[in-house]
Amino acid sequence: MKNKRRNYLRKIRNLRQENAPIYYLDETWVNEGHSETRVWQDTTIKSSYEASSFNLTVGLTAPKDKGKRLIITHIGSKEGFVRDAADIFTGKKSGDYHEEKDGNHFETIMPKLKPQSIIVMDNAPYHSVKKEKIPTSSWKKSAIQEWLSQRKLHGTKTIKIELLQKVNEVKDYMTVTKWKK
Repeated sequence: MKNKRRNYLRKIRNLRQENAPIYYLDETWVNEGHSETRVWQDTTIKSSYEASSFNLTVGLTAPKDKGKRLIITHIGSKEGFVRDAADIFTGKKSGDYHEEKDGNHFETIMPKLKPQSIIVMDNAPYHSVKKEKIPTSSWKKSAIQEWLSQRKLHGTKTIKIELLQKVNEVKDYMTVTKWKK
């Protein structure tokens, strides 16, 4: 993990030195019934009777349910947020909101960015759309050999683990996202 972080920081530093346009993209959500669990309180009011006589509340009220969920995506750079790039929509599922985001949601952002832009985002699977399936350990040895052969990458590797090591060497070059400029 430390090596990946080091490589990332090195790449970003080099891109900044080249004045490459770097954008940062992320998403979050908020429920309609969202409320804070802690707030500032006026300690001079000592009773609910005293609070009501001043038209004050006596604390937080818990929401009856979570309500609708808004999912929010935005992208920005050192120059600020990209104009008209916020993507805000009402979620349709009650579970993990990530199921409602996929690479296609991000395609509308691309025309708003400078040419040859770098987009920094986490490696969540819904951020990209794979062009093809990459072999895993659940694949049969013959299928891995076929995948490598189609790409003229098959060597003299004879056992499955060696074939998968070859796949790992090249997979980052093979899994370009669908929506790169």
